[in-house]
Amino acid sequence: QAPTGTRNALRSAAAAGNPAAQYEVGLRYARGGGVPQDYGQAAYWFELAGKQNLAIAQYRLATLFEKGRGVPQDMEKARSWYESAAQAGNVKAMHNLAVIYAEGKGVPQDFAKAGQWFLAAADHGLADSQYNVAVLFERGLGVSEDLPEAFKWFSVAAANGDEGAAARRDAIAEQMDANTLVDAKLAAQTWAPKRGDPIANGNLTSLGNWSNASLTSSGGASSAPQASAEIAKAQRLLRDLGYQPGPADGLMGPRTRDAISDFQRTAGLGVTGAVDAQLLNTLEAYVR
Repeated sequence: QAPTGTRNALRSAAAAGNPAAQYEVGLRYARGGGVPQDYGQAAYWFELAGKQNLAIAQYRLATLFEKGRGVPQDMEKARSWYESAAQAGNVKAMHNLAVIYAEGKGVPQDFAKAGQWFLAAADHGLADSQYNVAVLFERGLGVSEDLPEAFKWFSVAAANGDEGAAARRDAIAEQMDANTLVDAKLAAQTWAPKRGDPIANGNLTSLGNWSNASLTSSGGASSAPQASAEIAKAQRLLRDLGYQPGPADGLMGPRTRDAISDFQRTAGLGVTGAVDAQLLNTLEAYVR
């Protein structure tokens, strides 16, 4: 249980590397919960938690890359983070990854992979995936055409609240003989969802409950990151050299860290993504 009266307890835990706290900070920035909404900061904290294999953070970060919120839109990074989250058991990531493959969004269209991930999410009870995998079985896209299986998934999706699934189910029923239809109905009636991993899907209470902790100080003042003159200087110098660190606002976000890392690689420095005296001196030397 996180202490709610401790000054900046949530941010301190996040800075100390607690992935659940890092995720919660990212979520606050993404939603504007107690702090000004800032997708760049959300991406920063989600990435820290995601690199510690927190699937829900990987999923959230992927959505930011997919939509270009706080970070440049990058479908390959979105796909990669969705895949990491899906492999770890995040059901929404399974669905979104399937959509990327089904629509060929930044990747070659691949109905086989789409079917794999729609089916995985459908097995865990996601209605949209249940409907979509039914369509694939009905049409034989990425899977073998299988009308009884399509009937089952349209039935399950309809029972799960999908308004369009019932009509598709009934249309398929007319194409099957009586015995096959009986078996398909039984399969639908006896289907039960697989139990998902709670942590992978956002129930982080076992890692520390930060939902009631504040990002503000005990006196009520905001504890959002303070702008740094050194970071702002690095941002200006990087822009002068043609890098894209974002605005020279003195805040360390994903674009600034990426630009620093790119420059450090170019200059033969150790890649840390951080601002220090060596970085500033080298930047100034290059600008001259």
